[in-house]
Amino acid sequence: MSLSDEAAEMAMPMVIKVGGSWLASPGGVAALCGWLGSPAARCATKRLLIVGGGPMVEGLRQIDRANPFSAQASHWAAIDAMDTNTRLLASRLPDWRYTESFETVRQNMAGDWLMATGYFLRTAEPAAPGERLEASWDVTSDSIAARIAALLPGRLVLLKAVSPPAGCRSLKDLSALGYVDPSIDRILPRGTPVRCLGVAEAGLAPDPAGNQSECS
Repeated sequence: MSLSDEAAEMAMPMVIKVGGSWLASPGGVAALCGWLGSPAARCATKRLLIVGGGPMVEGLRQIDRANPFSAQASHWAAIDAMDTNTRLLASRLPDWRYTESFETVRQNMAGDWLMATGYFLRTAEPAAPGERLEASWDVTSDSIAARIAALLPGRLVLLKAVSPPAGCRSLKDLSALGYVDPSIDRILPRGTPVRCLGVAEAGLAPDPAGNQSECS
């Protein structure tokens, strides 16, 4: 990457999708706060945090397997779980602005944001240009974050509890192994910068004591 390309990437908003499992891991939120304050995570003037559903969504999947519901009902229940996790994390990030409005984020040129995606997905997303997200279990928080990154536009960071499989160099490789949602490659415009970070790559080390902290 040339210096000019690197500078252009750094100027792009950073959409960070954090797996909901971090909220259920002892010390996971404190570790996330530490990473968000690190130089690697601060290299953008605008950052938007999208929070996955984690164990709450896994519980919904278990319910759906035992007593199947419609694809739409299960999808929106999972989105509600993501929004719940976003509100919980907002309470630990007092200097980040919580919003349910994609337009508010897009129109503000700087700052740190947490966005609950339910309102956007129900109202603005279906009419937005590009590949529309369907209401099904195939749509995950990865693909929702990718859709938002495509529309901002911005670069995408997927912060996972597990490191990317060794030797994988492309989204196609990662999706074939089930590490990321296979729809991401279709949703993102060609050339969109994407990084997948696990615990080792991000330097995250959850505190086993689960000590709480706030971060700015």
